[in-house]
Amino acid sequence: MITIVVKEINKGRFEVRVNDQVIIPSARCPFFEAARHLIDQGFDSHLAIQLKHHDSPVVCMQSTIAAAAALTVHEEPRTRFAPFRTTTEPRDQ
Repeated sequence: MITIVVKEINKGRFEVRVNDQVIIPSARCPFFEAARHLIDQGFDSHLAIQLKHHDSPVVCMQSTIAAAAALTVHEEPRTRFAPFRTTTEPRDQ
């Protein structure tokens, strides 16, 4: 299990740490962005990950790296999880 620890640095932006090292200095969707970062670093995509805020022992999200890496958050017209697409992938019409 890999624990991702986040700390809000600006409204809606989070510093992301793993093993007390900053892996992403500013993220809008820290859990999902951290999962993609871990894949880029060669971690096994089947490993479990969990998210905690720096000042709380409560686990607020949990997944596998692969499942989390496949998602993002869309906020319009309402906040919801959505499939992650790279900027080069076409959007469905």
